[in-house]
Amino acid sequence: MYNNSDKNKQTVISSAILAKATVRRENGRIYLIVVFQHSTRHEFYWVFQAKSARSPRRSWRYVWHYGRDFNMGEKPYRDFGSFVDHYARINHAQVLAVRVHHTRRLATVLTKTDHESIHADWTPQDLSKSKASLVSYASFDNSRRSISPTNHKGFYFNQRNRNLDEFSQSPDEVLVYEDWCDECMSKHSYAHFADATKNKCKLGFSAMKSNPGFEYRGFNNSTGFRFTYRSVIGAGA
Repeated sequence: MYNNSDKNKQTVISSAILAKATVRRENGRIYLIVVFQHSTRHEFYWVFQAKSARSPRRSWRYVWHYGRDFNMGEKPYRDFGSFVDHYARINHAQVLAVRVHHTRRLATVLTKTDHESIHADWTPQDLSKSKASLVSYASFDNSRRSISPTNHKGFYFNQRNRNLDEFSQSPDEVLVYEDWCDECMSKHSYAHFADATKNKCKLGFSAMKSNPGFEYRGFNNSTGFRFTYRSVIGAGA
């Protein structure tokens, strides 16, 4: 089932661009937020890093994707413009440009997409022959949830649910989850301190678990692995 993911992802990001926004984060790096013609419901807003606002599409570096729908409480975004504002706000970024290339097509995919997720089999199926052969997002999601969060080898190990990006982190907490690393220019798991300037690139789950200065508090889908300082002395150091 997972073998379809890469192929479907390429289908999405090679399709027509319906809308694109350019933002600049505090570190000066340029990020592009894009909605494609074949964006899925669960992989709708795609984020890429680029050297400049005019970098060619082939040079964009994939960073992350966000779902079309936000189901936790009141929606912080309802369309492309409000999503861009939401992304800029939570990432302390400056919006440089917002452009909708195909207004009608964008309006359509905002309410209906061709596919639920890139992690499903998009091969046309004959419903009259075998309904059981269809791979739905519901069955995919159930299998994902069945994977233990402490299984370090699973495809979804330490995958933070970025749709729940607005969370509170107290000063005595350190969260370990997979994220884009500006130092390594790649995506990997590392410790996120309440003071973002003190993030430790190479400090992952195992290192935190064995660190005598921290106490392991468990795993949560929205925040990853959670640790707290054993003492207030040196907190944040």
